[in-house]
Amino acid sequence: MFGNLVNNKQLKDLLKQKAVEIEPFELNNLSTVHYTLHINKIKVRQSNGTIVTVHDFSENRNPYTLKAGQYVIAEIMEKVKLNCDAIVGKFIPASSLIEMGLSITAGKIDKKYGTHGPEQGKPSEMIVFGLINQIQDSDVQIEPKMRIAHMELFDLRGVSSDEVVLSEDEKRRFFYRYLRGASDGVDYGDGS
Repeated sequence: MFGNLVNNKQLKDLLKQKAVEIEPFELNNLSTVHYTLHINKIKVRQSNGTIVTVHDFSENRNPYTLKAGQYVIAEIMEKVKLNCDAIVGKFIPASSLIEMGLSITAGKIDKKYGTHGPEQGKPSEMIVFGLINQIQDSDVQIEPKMRIAHMELFDLRGVSSDEVVLSEDEKRRFFYRYLRGASDGVDYGDGS
């Protein structure tokens, strides 16, 4: 990625300017160059494709047992919104997952992420990760507020970049995700 990696002081400034919003924001989750994210809900994909919450740590403080080889979707507790096109981010798995035998699937975050919900009368899109127990013979206990990933932000203001031109296939995929109420975070313009 090009641009400046946002450090802790810069992130505090971006929060004051409302270029970035993190709720709840806790200073102890801020390190030199990342902000730590925590698990709040465990969801599963059903055979019909719907995704349902099976454990909500804000309502049930008991651990969730992730079975050997089981895959779930982990929704974080922090609501993150980037209000500037030139601020983008990526996720790094928390190192504690290594010892637990867990792996995550993570994407990216930019201004479009999490903004489509209220515009369509739905709740804001939350950051989620795919979480799998890689240990084939042992269950793992997922605790409330468990660290899952670190978010690194990059400030691309002042960095020139070329316009992104999408293929017809990419436009179709975006349209399909849009109809489902999911944003992939890319500004596709007017579609022309």
